[in-house]
Amino acid sequence: MPDYRLRSIKVVAVDDGADTRELLKFILKRSSADAVVVSSGEEALEAIKNVRPNILISDPSLPLLRR
Repeated sequence: MPDYRLRSIKVVAVDDGADTRELLKFILKRSSADAVVVSSGEEALEAIKNVRPNILISDPSLPLLRR
């Protein structure tokens, strides 16, 4: 049964590990968050522009953005 603690909370989560992304998707969906889970800093920046999240979850060991 889903819980609704994060209902109407927008989340962008970024992690370069496929297993971690799947776990984040599962947890956030189960908590009723409006979530976008991506695999790179570039994708996260684009998602932030589009989603305007309340929360950003990030892997602190991601490589620096390339510009």
